[in-house]
Amino acid sequence: MSLILTRSLTKCLIDTIIAIEFNDDLINNEDMAVGLLEQISAELQTLSEVDKNTLINEIAHLSRKYPKDVSLFVKNLPESIGIADA
Repeated sequence: MSLILTRSLTKCLIDTIIAIEFNDDLINNEDMAVGLLEQISAELQTLSEVDKNTLINEIAHLSRKYPKDVSLFVKNLPESIGIADA
C-alpha cells in the first residue's frame, strides 16, 4: 500500500473516531457509538504487527495536524483501540 493511501485511510479512520467520540449531534445513541468503536477496535486488532506499527506511526504523524485539544486524543488512539501497549 502506498504511503499516500495509508495516510489517507488513517486520516479517515481518525476523523471517524473523533466524530463518534466528540459529536453528540452526530450520534445520539451511546450504545451505537460504543458498538462502532468496539467494531473498529476489534478489526484493527487483527492486523499483523507490521501493519499495526504502520498504523501507529501514521496516527502519531497525523496527530500533529489536529488542534491541540484533539491532538492528545489522537496520539493516544493506538492504546485506546488496543493496537499498542499503554
